[in-house]
Amino acid sequence: MPKPRTALNCTLCGKPTAGDTGALCGTCTTGGVRTLWSLAVWAPQLATTVTRRDRINHPDTSGPAGHRPDEQPLPVNLHAANLHAAVRRLLNNWTARLHTHRPHTLAPRHRPACDTAQTWCAHPSCRTLYLDPATAAPTLAEQALELAGASRWWRHEPDAADLLHTTRRLLDHIRDAVDIPPAMVTLGRCDYTYDDHGDRCNAELRAPKGHPFTTCPLCGAVYDVERRRTQLLDRIEGHILPAPVVVGIITAWMGIDIPLSTLRTWKDRDQLESYGIDRETRANRYRIGDVRRCVLRDLNDAAKQAATERNTGQNDQDHGPEVDKVLAA
Repeated sequence: MPKPRTALNCTLCGKPTAGDTGALCGTCTTGGVRTLWSLAVWAPQLATTVTRRDRINHPDTSGPAGHRPDEQPLPVNLHAANLHAAVRRLLNNWTARLHTHRPHTLAPRHRPACDTAQTWCAHPSCRTLYLDPATAAPTLAEQALELAGASRWWRHEPDAADLLHTTRRLLDHIRDAVDIPPAMVTLGRCDYTYDDHGDRCNAELRAPKGHPFTTCPLCGAVYDVERRRTQLLDRIEGHILPAPVVVGIITAWMGIDIPLSTLRTWKDRDQLESYGIDRETRANRYRIGDVRRCVLRDLNDAAKQAATERNTGQNDQDHGPEVDKVLAA
């Protein structure tokens, strides 16, 4: 058993622990709880990655269309399996120590009182339910939540810093191992024409968020993402829709997050025309093109103001010695 600790500095950050004998300060303890919560969120996705249920049925897009690799992938992701085993060893060790410290309680089974779907939530009151541990083996998520709820105990353990350091390192590896599809941007249908008869490709165009170009998966035509977004907005700028829908379109296709209050401000200043009230949402209706022009106008004004401030600051620096001479005289 580790010896009781008498130092008053946090073993993780070195700051004082508010005069108690805890191995971790309050800030590091709170961060450790959040790290364990994050581990509980990522653990089920790691289990999915271990069995390759995330991508074993996905086609291989690294080669020509219709290409299939000669070697079939293993039904188990060995790297993810090793990570899963490392997380299990860590959590088993610490939960066993916790049960030794609290032998009068049963192993917690974190099932929320507010949800009948047998899932967990982040409510502290829902993490206090205790069920018979013999009904089923605890999952990684349940073990992580159990430790998160026992922070008053493990923050006094001399090796608490090792727990948080190892958990954070494993969490970083889990995030790298879990195969999460990138955020995609929808760019309409491909309008490439095959021949003089006007037959169009009409395949759905999508691009990973942040990529400047995308390729049609069917005909191979290359599109500039920003230009394509502009073309799509030009096609629908005459549509009149409720404010939440217009804001969603502008945010998705222009990459600019606009609160609804901004539209109301433009309307009150007679900069944006409203076309009545939508019956279902009870929100003002706006033309997409009008909102788009207001956004571009504000962006141009902000760019001009920033350029003016930079030029003013540069002029002040250039005339600095001359001003000093005048003041000295």
